[in-house]
Amino acid sequence: MTQHLIVLGFAKCGTSLLHEVLKSCDEFHFPTYKETNFFSQDWSEDLNDYYRKYKNPQQAQSKNKIFFDSSPTYLKKNYLTVLQRIKSSLGNSAKFIICLRNPIYRAFSHYKHPINAHYARYGCFYKRQTENFKKVYDRSFFDSETRNDPIIFENYIEKIVSAQKILGKENIIYFNLESDVKNFDSFYSRLCDFLKIDFKPYFKDKPLPRVLAGDYLSHYKYAAKDLIFTHGDRVYCIEQGGLFLFNNRGNELFTDLDRDKINSCLSASGRWTNFLSGEIAKGMFDRDFADDCSKLETLVKLDFSSWKKFKSKATPLAAFNPQYIENGVLKEAKELFF
Repeated sequence: MTQHLIVLGFAKCGTSLLHEVLKSCDEFHFPTYKETNFFSQDWSEDLNDYYRKYKNPQQAQSKNKIFFDSSPTYLKKNYLTVLQRIKSSLGNSAKFIICLRNPIYRAFSHYKHPINAHYARYGCFYKRQTENFKKVYDRSFFDSETRNDPIIFENYIEKIVSAQKILGKENIIYFNLESDVKNFDSFYSRLCDFLKIDFKPYFKDKPLPRVLAGDYLSHYKYAAKDLIFTHGDRVYCIEQGGLFLFNNRGNELFTDLDRDKINSCLSASGRWTNFLSGEIAKGMFDRDFADDCSKLETLVKLDFSSWKKFKSKATPLAAFNPQYIENGVLKEAKELFF
């Protein structure tokens, strides 16, 4: 029987880290892309459709590899239906990891992620823009927090109770980002016991790679006049009225925008939050999550004292470093108009 290890979520709690780090272990077989999203987005009763998400699945099965799937969408919209699909499809062949993190820092990371990956890119010229799209794109983290935005904030307890009921408490292990990332070898030992596989000290005294860590926050640059500059190893020329998006996921130039759209993009980016002080984070946690933290410790039988250590989180803006060449010498300039 093919074995499965599924990381259900929560998003921004280390699901990508587990995917990247466990790829170095011989015991696991990984999909072509990190998130198969099979049970949430590409559902089919034919499991062969699922295994097509993996390279050479028959060969992996013959070697008794454990099929690894890390898809945070499994604990998002329609999660009850998704959990039932997994249970009915995989039965007792699946074990599960649920990743957890201090809910304030998880929310702050989740707030920044769509701005970098999606909203900043399309801004106010997104063709399928909805009112909800604009609300997320055009506000600060603290606006989201005060609205108790379900896109940003997760109800750990409600979803874990459902997962335990549907999948079985004995089939779920928990990864606490704040503590387990510091001693991953110990977590991996627990995981091996959980999966009943031999422990190998892959991670003993080894630092873990940084995965999706330290992302810069996007920002826009407007060319009030024709502008020329270099960024990285490329030279850019922006005609007057152009809007340039700086993003560590890839820079983009938007042209032929009317003034209202330009102003809307610039004002939205001015509201994006790139700094969260430890003092404010503690206040938010004490107000909204302290009671839930105690309940969660009882529910999953873990100590979350690591969540009660607060430090400031700063996210630099993606760098805008215009340069120009004069007499063969590369020079820095805030702006170089021509």
